[in-house]
Amino acid sequence: MDLQSMLVMFGPIILMFVVFYLLMVVPEKKRQKKYKQMLDDLKVNDRVLTRGGIIGKIIKLNAEDVIIESETTRFKITRDGISSKIEK
Repeated sequence: MDLQSMLVMFGPIILMFVVFYLLMVVPEKKRQKKYKQMLDDLKVNDRVLTRGGIIGKIIKLNAEDVIIESETTRFKITRDGISSKIEK
């Protein structure tokens, strides 16, 4: 087999892997980086939405957990339990 016939045979497979990487892996890495930045930027009195669908205000921040107040209830969750920050 010469080089040209090998490129014709393996070219489409290599192209599929490149397209898969560009369409799946790169956007996911960007999303994870943006989510981590949002978690790092949290501060007291920010309104957040938890992964369980609870909306509350941050009362206290620690390195690993957050205490959130929602109406009359306070609860402690890990930072990863926060889905998003609610902008005013």
